[in-house]
Amino acid sequence: MNKPKVPIFVQAIKMSSSRLSLTWREIPGDTGYRVERSTDGINFTTLTTTAANIGSYNATGLTVGTTYTFRITPLSPVGDGIPLIFNATTPLAAPASITLNNITASSITVNWAQVPSATGYTVYRSTDGTAFTAVGTINSGSTVSFIDSGLTALTPYYYNVQAFNAVTNGLSSATAFASTAANPSLALPWQQADIGTVTGIGNAGQGAQGNFTINAGGNDIAGNADSFHFVRLSLFLSFFSFLFVLLARFVGIKNFTPAFARIARCRSAAFASHREDN
Repeated sequence: MNKPKVPIFVQAIKMSSSRLSLTWREIPGDTGYRVERSTDGINFTTLTTTAANIGSYNATGLTVGTTYTFRITPLSPVGDGIPLIFNATTPLAAPASITLNNITASSITVNWAQVPSATGYTVYRSTDGTAFTAVGTINSGSTVSFIDSGLTALTPYYYNVQAFNAVTNGLSSATAFASTAANPSLALPWQQADIGTVTGIGNAGQGAQGNFTINAGGNDIAGNADSFHFVRLSLFLSFFSFLFVLLARFVGIKNFTPAFARIARCRSAAFASHREDN
């Protein structure tokens, strides 16, 4: 019987800023693997000895943004096999408290909390919540805002932020949603508002033929806890007044995944009846 060969196809998956998931392809004839870790590539500490045919290990309790050297040695009855030695770096923490502010028809300001050890940030944007593109790089760890300009009016946008330094990149922040404002803005006396706890910042606008477009995040008009963005017109009665009855119907709806935004298009009509009070 020969000693096992060196393990191959190793991966170090970044599970969090303090945890790496190590995987490798098992070698025939092994009785297990000794997993060791070092911070200088010279002095190693044994983390575990796995059972036979186990090609994975979760390295936990690691320091954020630190490069470690791992050594995985296949074991056998005739001695240790050739070790696999490789480096892996833990990511920086994900930026917290991401918010979208100062929203206009053509710009959105992205804000987030500073990440320790970061020397910069990359801001990513999407129009569908799935495919993200880098739209800004900030080469300062203390700058925690970015103005994204040149946007399209009344359009849903999604953002996340990732920190970096000279050693490693960070985990992505949570995704934040907002819709740019309409241009022209919603005409008075129409008003827009949220009801319930919505996801992100919605906006609405009125187009031709009385159509409204509403970009928003929420759970829907259902159950016992409504959560949505809506457009309204207040109705009132007075002496020699007209009573306006407003009707609306949906002419189109589009859902996004993740379900931060729903583009709803509805059409309104007004009917008036004259009333005289003597």
